[in-house]
Amino acid sequence: MTHMNGKRQINEVRVNNVQQSIDTEERETIFNRRRSFGHEETYLKNRRDWNELPEKQIVADFPLHVDIELSSVCNLKCPMCYTITDEFKSRVKTGFMDLGLFKKIVDECAEGDVFSIRLSLRGEALLHKDFIDCIRYAKEKGIKEVSTLTNGKKLVDKDFCELIVNAGLDWITVSIDGVDEVYESIRKPITFPQIKQAMMNLNEARDLAGSQKPAIKIQGVWPAVKQAADVYIDIFTPLSDLIYTNPLVDYLFCDSQGQIEYVPGFVCYQPFQRLVITSSGDALMCANDQIGEVVIGSAKDTTVHELWHGRMMEKVRDDHRTHNAIRYYQTCRDCQIPRAREYEEATVKGRKIFIENYKNRAQVIGK
Repeated sequence: MTHMNGKRQINEVRVNNVQQSIDTEERETIFNRRRSFGHEETYLKNRRDWNELPEKQIVADFPLHVDIELSSVCNLKCPMCYTITDEFKSRVKTGFMDLGLFKKIVDECAEGDVFSIRLSLRGEALLHKDFIDCIRYAKEKGIKEVSTLTNGKKLVDKDFCELIVNAGLDWITVSIDGVDEVYESIRKPITFPQIKQAMMNLNEARDLAGSQKPAIKIQGVWPAVKQAADVYIDIFTPLSDLIYTNPLVDYLFCDSQGQIEYVPGFVCYQPFQRLVITSSGDALMCANDQIGEVVIGSAKDTTVHELWHGRMMEKVRDDHRTHNAIRYYQTCRDCQIPRAREYEEATVKGRKIFIENYKNRAQVIGK
């Protein structure tokens, strides 16, 4: 990751290269301390495996992490999101995961000692009517880290924030793109005062419970954040444990194939780390296959272990090992991870930082 005082080698393929911190090293340490509280040793082992297994192209007996999409339905229509595209609407039947299927998946994850699950992927997970029960069930089964991503709209409800904290959620990421009218132009119909109140509610609920959890991370797309980066940091530092940003990804499929430049010899890390299961039960080859281009099986009639070691998933790994994934899969050709990168120099809170962008990628909201 790139911190406010650092710059990485451009085009270095590495694990988790999409987001970057615009926060301090000290706050990142605090965030990780909260996130790992109660299972520090296993957390450190998981972080080592998260990096080393993809680097060595080793496949563990069970995935390190499973994305479980509780909802593919969203209550916002953000202008840079793939869920507003005709392709997504025509190819993805949106809905909510059946609670029985969720429990089946969690039971198998617990049996295989899967370290973490994430309750979100494409939609707004907090809309699921059993969201709180899903957190509680996973924690009772022994899943060490349960996390989710949200647009924050449901956090306006103080009682709901208390339920989240008391259920035992370990880590939550809230997407907040910019401040004031910039935020409101993107995250309709949430107002900026509402999202600030939502973050206050979540922090107050955690303080009231005397809990370390959930660790609170805020993220925003850089083109929105940079318009008032210092204000953004001043507002949200007291309301979070960590602030990250990311460049605009080509989720709207605007970039022509000829303008995309790829990292040579690309091998993706995701097939060696995680398994992805959608709200319908389909297992996908990766978390960036937004439309379900490559379905490797179904969790309804196949176990987590069988999906992880199945013929189709092994083929995906082999195609990456032989540097053929971009050639064989449209998902990989469209994906941001193999794209070559460049840096934009910026100043945040009086310090020079280097913001990572993708080459030949427009950084304009909605393009």
